Amino acid sequence: MEFKNSISIITVKFGTVFRVILYIAIVGVIVLGIAMIGINPIISDIENSQAIKDGIRSVTEDVRSFLAGDYTMKQILDAIKDDASEILSLIKTETNAFTKIGLLTVLLLAISRFLIGLCYVPLGDIFGQYMQSGMRYGFFSNYVKNIKQSLNFSWGYTLFSTLLDVLVVLITVFSVYFAFSVFKIISLMLAVVFIVAIVAFRFTLTAGVIPYILFENCGSNFFVALKRSLPCVKKNINGYMRCFIMSVLLFYLLNAACAVTTVFVITILSLAALVILVRLLELCFYFKYKKMKYYIDDNTVVDTAPFAERADLVEIED
Repeated sequence: MEFKNSISIITVKFGTVFRVILYIAIVGVIVLGIAMIGINPIISDIENSQAIKDGIRSVTEDVRSFLAGDYTMKQILDAIKDDASEILSLIKTETNAFTKIGLLTVLLLAISRFLIGLCYVPLGDIFGQYMQSGMRYGFFSNYVKNIKQSLNFSWGYTLFSTLLDVLVVLITVFSVYFAFSVFKIISLMLAVVFIVAIVAFRFTLTAGVIPYILFENCGSNFFVALKRSLPCVKKNINGYMRCFIMSVLLFYLLNAACAVTTVFVITILSLAALVILVRLLELCFYFKYKKMKYYIDDNTVVDTAPFAERADLVEIED
């Protein structure tokens, strides 16, 4: 029900999606500019290392052959195994270059997390006000209004999510590598299932933060709101996980199907939609936890209270 209601609100407030697309595109340009500055020392290391050049050439040729349909399934599996072994070998022998790559990747991830995180509180406020009273607010005006609160929130969110993401990536990479020799192709499927589940769990873990910042007087401290929101998340954890798994699966499937042919334009579009969908799911579950009514369009109000507690359904005794 929460997933359906969130989609309904998105259709009503679809203009906000385009504003978030513009915002994410601006963030992408900023991050790309920083990446171009930081990548110069890495390019120098690559140019001075024949081993890295050979490794890049080998992986590039395998990817090109895969996209062209020249590989059989056995050749694909062998190529993945060989490329993974070669990359791990290069990491051991070319420590300096890969340390720089790792640090730059984490830095870019943290910067993008921080900048995109700045729009979470404004989005929560925009949709929260609409769901409570049907009032409409502009994205950029609300962004400016909440900038101080957003800055305080985004520092904590960036620290928490970046550390968690790095841990998840490391666990996933090494688990898949060691499982591949035993399970072969099944290990890739298991990796996809694991990634979807862990991303959904990360969304679930922080699902109460924005509502508690906006409606529960938690200030803008991410960690205070996280602690206070855990009972809400715990009570609805199955619902959160189901909805977030569906959201993440839709995101990945859409990108897998369209990313190459649309030159990753679909990635920006789907990322904006995912950001908004996650904020709406957070609010829908919070309203359900608090047994509050909320608008899903200008003429429809959802009552989340149990039937026995709804005032409009209680018989009035004479």
